[in-house]
Amino acid sequence: MMLVFVAIEISNKGVIYSIEKFQDKINIDAKPIESKNFHFTLKFLGEVSEQIVQKIIQAIQTIEFSSFSISLKGVGAFPKLKKPKVIWIGTDENGGNLLIQLSKKV
Repeated sequence: MMLVFVAIEISNKGVIYSIEKFQDKINIDAKPIESKNFHFTLKFLGEVSEQIVQKIIQAIQTIEFSSFSISLKGVGAFPKLKKPKVIWIGTDENGGNLLIQLSKKV
């Protein structure tokens, strides 16, 4: 069994650099995510067997979509801003809507 989620990697070097600078500036007691792991989560699937993972990969490969741009906008945290376990960066409305559409296809 493995923990599985479907995501889009963030590959733009300028965006990655900006996020790394942000990570350096915030002062929380947590280990920052390595830049190679920056992503937008589309669907969290939980614990899944290797056999099911292969079926998921096959199904995802049938999804058709066009490339699109996203502007990062806003920052938040959960479960609480004062004691975050996860800090997230949001998107502009258009990019967010396109991510939602793709997530629904997934």
